Amino acid sequence: MSASDSMREDGIIFEVRDKAVLVFVPRLGLKAPVYLLDKDGTSIVRQSVFAQSSSVALLADNCTVARTSAGTIEVSTVADGVVKLNLFDTVEVQVSLSTTFAHRPTIQLALVRKTAAAVGTGTQQRTQAVAVAQRGSSLLSAIKHQETSSSSSVSVSVSTDDPIDPQWLQTPANASFYLLLERMRQLSLSGDPPNDDDYDNDDDDDDSDQAKKAAKKAAKKANKDKAAAAAIK
Repeated sequence: MSASDSMREDGIIFEVRDKAVLVFVPRLGLKAPVYLLDKDGTSIVRQSVFAQSSSVALLADNCTVARTSAGTIEVSTVADGVVKLNLFDTVEVQVSLSTTFAHRPTIQLALVRKTAAAVGTGTQQRTQAVAVAQRGSSLLSAIKHQETSSSSSVSVSVSTDDPIDPQWLQTPANASFYLLLERMRQLSLSGDPPNDDDYDNDDDDDDSDQAKKAAKKAAKKANKDKAAAAAIK
């Protein structure tokens, strides 16, 4: 693009300021300010903003620019009325190059007119949203059906040689991780590998300990009875 050339593109207002609006041009991937007032505070709004048939080169007479809120700026004339520029409005801008001797060429955007949103009216938006939701629900149904078919086609079989209990899916007592750690502990203490009989006779050792304790209690009771009988005599 040369300095004398220009082009018109659709853009979206993504920020509103006191003297300008920032516009994003999707087709060019361009973000740039569109000034409505110059450095002296004079309006540079074109006539095409108020009348589409007017020339872009002509400036609107007696135009005032006022920012009414954080996301709205108004341009108005006595003859043409008020045009509100809101956040996320779609506008048509003129893209051109500005050349100076002191600096390299820069891109300038000029507001041509406010246009209707390209996404359509509210009814069209609702129709598109319903269509997207229906496609999403159909996709979820297909995924669930596929998962159900896959899970039903898989059969779980347990081998008779498998040490895992087929009913509770538990390992037997003689293959527990605790016994492995206990054997390693005894090996580290004694230096000799423990025998499997030591773990098989754990229950017998417990029974003998209980019998010894019972015998001691009985002996103590007998001694108390003898001492009581001697005291009475």
